Parts: sequence; structure tokens; C-alpha cells
Amino acid sequence: MGVFESLLFATDFSKVSERILRLIPDLGARKVTLVHVINPASVVWIRRGFNIDEWICSEIEESCRRLSSMAEFLESRGIEVKYTYFVGDPATEIVNAARRERVSAIIMGDRGRSVSKDIRLGSVAEGVIRRTDVPVIIVRNGVRIRRIALIGSADICGFEVVRIGGENPDRILELLSKINVDALAVSGLNACHDAIIRHCNLTVIYLPNSSLIPGSI
Repeated sequence: MGVFESLLFATDFSKVSERILRLIPDLGARKVTLVHVINPASVVWIRRGFNIDEWICSEIEESCRRLSSMAEFLESRGIEVKYTYFVGDPATEIVNAARRERVSAIIMGDRGRSVSKDIRLGSVAEGVIRRTDVPVIIVRNGVRIRRIALIGSADICGFEVVRIGGENPDRILELLSKINVDALAVSGLNACHDAIIRHCNLTVIYLPNSSLIPGSI
């Protein structure tokens, strides 16, 4: 797999999304599809009398405004951009959009705006990893990706790669804290990889080249 030429950027307009926006040009992307998903389920607990239709219309207006601004930033860097919004379940809409657009990878933050900082992987990122058949870049910081630690048998081009092995997640996490890398690439998913993705502090590139194990992410 080469440098990511076409990306689907799933944004929730959080601070992490702002960092991702500035990271994208460094990934070699030539085309980017910006996607924001409005989730009605996020306001189901709101008081009686709340007008869900008015809320959705307001969210659509705000989404279009912010997506347009993000598109202008990327276009100024020479990147071809399209943007859209959906109303529904975020993970489902993101995965479906990535299939339709046939992107090289999905890029997104590790958790949404409302998720506790103690949780390393939010439900949307988890749902995307469960269902997608394209690589997923889960950004946990704004560090430029130059040097990657790679677990698994896949090849990833365009970066300096350090291969690491083992099946003990605690030892692997300890090793990652000692070596100088900007991100971790995980090829396939098993119990060990599942634990590492959840607890690693680095940006993670998930490469789905094998079946998911039952009960894992």
C-alpha cells in the first residue's frame, strides 16, 4: 500500500478534527472527501417539546458552513475536495461513504467530542474498524507521520517503517514507549492487536487484511 492518495475524512468538528485537517497534506492525499454525520440519536434524551426536525435543519446548515471552510483550506494546498453530510448512524454512514467513493483510507479521530478522555477509542471509531474493508487512520495527536512501527505482515510504503513482533500487548506497548515512531500500523486484528489499538497513545493505522475475531473491536 502506498501513501494515501484519496482519503475520506470523517469529521465531527472537534479539536482533534482541526489537527487532522492540517495533517492531511503531509499524507500525500490528492483527493479528499469530507464527511460529517448528524446523529439524531445523540439528542433523544432532550426534554419534551424539543423539535428534532428543527435541530436537524440547524445542524445541516452549520455542517455545510464548516465543511465548506475545511474544503477551502485543503484546496489551497492543491487537494481536490468534495464534501457531504448524512443523517443517521455515524459508523454506518462513514463506512458506506468510503465504499462508494472507493477511497484509499478513512481518517478520523479516536473519539468524539462528548467521549471521556479516559476512553482511548470511541464508539464511532470502533464501529468503523469493525465494518470497513479499507485502512483506517485513527489520529490521536497532530504529529506528522514520518516513521511508523508496523505489527503484522503487510507492507506500507511512503514511510520509514520499523517492524516489531510479539503477542504480548503489554510488552509491545512498553516497546512503543521507548522507540522513536510517530504512528503504529496494525495489520489484521486479533486479541493482541485489539488491546494495542485500544491502549496505544500513538496514531494508529489499521490495515484490515484479515478477518475480525469474535468479540474483538
